[in-house]
Amino acid sequence: MGSEPRDFYTGEILPKDNISVDHVIPWSFMYSDDIWNLVITSRPVNSAKSNSIPSSDVIEKLKERNNALDKLLTGAFRMTMDEAIRNNYVDKFYYQSKL
Repeated sequence: MGSEPRDFYTGEILPKDNISVDHVIPWSFMYSDDIWNLVITSRPVNSAKSNSIPSSDVIEKLKERNNALDKLLTGAFRMTMDEAIRNNYVDKFYYQSKL
């Protein structure tokens, strides 16, 4: 079923009592809660990731997810995602976090 929440990092189905929202590019690097940088994961995966900078593979996966999600969003969320995609925020913040 496509409606079950899946862990962004592992692809596993998440039980409703084990869902955490993660900043792919850690909040400590960008101080923002924008939708284009938020994913769902399990609590243990989120804790283990902590403030680590993701791999370039994860960044590519985030960009693919954002492009797919952009087609589903409406209103302010859509405007925010459109702006992020148009201005390449994922790559910009990712490379800045690696400096």
